[in-house]
Amino acid sequence: MKSKILLGANAPKMLTDALQTAREILGTDNLSVHPDYLFVEPVGKKSIGVEEVLPVVEKGLQRPVLAETAVAIINGFDLLTVAAQNKLLLTLEANRNLFVMGIATQGGSILDTVKSRVEIVEYRRASRKEFSDFENPGLAHAAFCGDLQLAKRRKKDYDGVIIPAARDVAGNPEKLLKTLHLLEEKDPDAVTGDRVLMGCVLQALKFSLAELGIACAQKGNVRLADTYCSLVERLDEEDSSMKKAAYPKEDFFLAIMEVIEKIRKEKGGAGNGTL
Repeated sequence: MKSKILLGANAPKMLTDALQTAREILGTDNLSVHPDYLFVEPVGKKSIGVEEVLPVVEKGLQRPVLAETAVAIINGFDLLTVAAQNKLLLTLEANRNLFVMGIATQGGSILDTVKSRVEIVEYRRASRKEFSDFENPGLAHAAFCGDLQLAKRRKKDYDGVIIPAARDVAGNPEKLLKTLHLLEEKDPDAVTGDRVLMGCVLQALKFSLAELGIACAQKGNVRLADTYCSLVERLDEEDSSMKKAAYPKEDFFLAIMEVIEKIRKEKGGAGNGTL
């Protein structure tokens, strides 16, 4: 099994996919206690050095304890020092005992010798043109995460429910909560009965906030751009929580209310129609 580097701008999505792959390979939902699992990321540092990757190298030299193949996830693969990457070369090439998944947001710092030994899986955001192919920009759920094929499959399934939410998000994020409540009044499980659909709503809101943040940055309003960035990060956290086994739908609405309340406060303080 050839090791992989997941490369793209959406780190939460890539990490979620890597963890799910690890669970499937190792046959467990409790990765933290599995003897054939390793997770490496920078802790309090701006780089990952040789010392941090030595356990990965050692794991590759050992036979797996329970599974056929051990799994190591390196979150922040693009933060590996040159020495650390060189230390991993043999492990990546002769990886019969170990499957390595790296997560990287920037590919320029990754050595060509490393790239030649792994499969690069690109997570790219859809372009403006690709987004325009959807009647509903809210179906950016998958497109925003770099999976256009999934977006196209989901398009027909959720147009009827997502389109109103997407229109609100595109025009005025504050109207989204009202739309969601109206949908829930018609059918209590119209939105929260389907986690993929909840994910669509979150992605639509994140896309709208990201666009607003870019517009503010272009106008030189760095503070407001940072605010929008923090709101997108807050929804990223909610998106990750939603993937856990137990997720109360109340948390979904609370997260959206929290974000919209922050928008309202900013709007009240701006006084110039920026929002």
